[in-house]
This record gives sequence, C-alpha cells and structure tokens, in this order.
Amino acid sequence: MTEGDDMARKSVTVTGGAGAYRLLDEGRVADGFWSRFVGLMGRRSLQPEKGLLIYPCTSVHTFFMRMPIDVVYVNRDNHVVGVDRDLRPWRIGTLQRGVRYVIEVAAHDAGAVQPGDELTLAGWTPPRSLSQRIKALIRAS
Repeated sequence: MTEGDDMARKSVTVTGGAGAYRLLDEGRVADGFWSRFVGLMGRRSLQPEKGLLIYPCTSVHTFFMRMPIDVVYVNRDNHVVGVDRDLRPWRIGTLQRGVRYVIEVAAHDAGAVQPGDELTLAGWTPPRSLSQRIKALIRAS
C-alpha cells in the first residue's frame, strides 16, 4: 500500500462553533510527506464542505494552486488561532503562533469560522505528541 492509497481512505468531518457550522464533511487528511507536499495543487475547484486537513503543519503557501482558498489554523487543543480568507494563488499564508494543523477549504467556505472557535473532529484524531504520551503515562502510574 502506498501513502497515496492510505490518504485516500483517511477522511475527517470538522464542525465548529458548538455545532453551529460544518467546515469539512469527509474532507481528506494529508498526514504523510507526499500527501502534505501535493496538498491541493492542481485542483481547479472544491465542493462545499470539501477540503484538506494537513497535519502536522504550521504554515502554508499557495504556489502552483489554481484557486483561492480559506485556511484555518488550529492549535493542539483544536481551537482556531487564525484564519486566512480568500488566499490567492502564489501567496504565503499568515504566520500564526501555536499552530498544530491547518484546514484548507474553498474561498469563502470558512466564513463562519472565528479565532477562538473550538473545532470537533470526527473520523480522524491527530496523533498524540511524545510529550502528551509521557504525561499520560505519568498520570496513569
């Protein structure tokens, strides 16, 4: 099985604002080198509630992309720390502090998302960091 095959099976549904909006409905997950590298390059459009969750990721660019996107920057507690709206091709996203992963959707699809919103992920969970695993082991003992 290749990483591309594995990525095709990974999907995530993301809601936010205490269920007030759905950001992704079975969106793709890019959590390997190749899938993160390719991202949304070459795509001409995205359907509503479709997009890409990139993990780990702290910043983005839209080089070689054909469409503008909204980028949601999320920390380890699944809180939105920033949003780039209508990021055009051949741009670099805003640098944000404390970002663990990003969600890329079609431009204007993240209109309801605000910094501070807590997101809920279903179907995929970010792997725990080494420090989180150690803390869990210490608590369990």
